[in-house]
Amino acid sequence: MASHRGRNEGIHMLPEFVCEAIPCPSGDEDEPTFPEAGATTDTTNGDGEAIKQRLLDIIKNEDKRYPLSDEDLVVQLNQAGFSVARQGVTKYRKTLNIPSAAQRKDWTLGDKQ
Repeated sequence: MASHRGRNEGIHMLPEFVCEAIPCPSGDEDEPTFPEAGATTDTTNGDGEAIKQRLLDIIKNEDKRYPLSDEDLVVQLNQAGFSVARQGVTKYRKTLNIPSAAQRKDWTLGDKQ
């Protein structure tokens, strides 16, 4: 188990549960502030709309017998030059009201070519 050393000597945290603090506007470095619950931060450098459009294009052209998982969509987006994580793909997919891969599968097609 990793631990944070320094001011909070007695606090032990796993790295995956540590949140990134945002500097306090007042400049008081001892009291960091955090985003409000439900607030989102755009880490795509303004490419959010481009990612959404590319995501729509990829899903529109996918094989409906074997729809792409969010992890597969990450690979496709990364190959197209977008740096996005699986959680980001899930967020964009839900924002666009696109169902999951299992829900997009067309079972009537079977394994026919």
